[in-house]
Amino acid sequence: MQDKEFMNEYQEILFENFSSVIKQNILFQTQLKQSEKKEKTIEELNTKIHALESSVPQGVDVQALQQNYDNLQVRYNNLLSEKDTLRTENKKILQEKIFLEKENVSIKEKNKDNNKILSEKNQIETSFKKTINDLLLEKEKLNSKVSELEKNISVYKTMIAPSKLRGMFKKIEKEEKTKVDSG
Repeated sequence: MQDKEFMNEYQEILFENFSSVIKQNILFQTQLKQSEKKEKTIEELNTKIHALESSVPQGVDVQALQQNYDNLQVRYNNLLSEKDTLRTENKKILQEKIFLEKENVSIKEKNKDNNKILSEKNQIETSFKKTINDLLLEKEKLNSKVSELEKNISVYKTMIAPSKLRGMFKKIEKEEKTKVDSG
C-alpha cells in the first residue's frame, strides 16, 4: 500500500517536473525566435543605412553628412552590441534546453527502472502469498487427519481390552509416524 502511494506521488512529481520542463522549453524557444527577429531587423537596418549612404548626391554639406554618418555609426555599433548580447543569450538558452532534455531522459529512465522493480516486488509478494496459502491448506489437512485419528483411537480404546489396546495403540502410532514422515 505504501509502495503504491509512493509510486503515485513519484509519478505526480515526475509529471509536474515534465510539465515544468516543457513550459521552460516553450519559453526558451519563444525567446530564441524573438532574438532571431531582432537580428534580421538589425541586418535590414544596416542594409538601409548603406543604401542611404550610397544615394546621397555630390555637393551636399559634408559636415551634415559627417554628423549623420557618426550618428549612424553609433546606432550601428549599438545594434552590433545588442546582436552579440542576443547571441550570448541564445547560447545560454540552448545550453539550458539541452540540459533539460537530458534531465527529462534521465527521469524517464529512472521511472522505467522503478516500474521494473515494483513489478518484480509484486511478483515476489504474490508468489510468497501463494506459498503461505498452500502451507496453510496442508496444515488444515494434517490437522483434520490428526483429529480423525484421535477419534478412531478413542473408539478403539472403548472397544478393545486394555492389554490388547496397548499393543494395537503402539502399532497404530508406528503406522501414523511412518505416514507423517513419508507424507
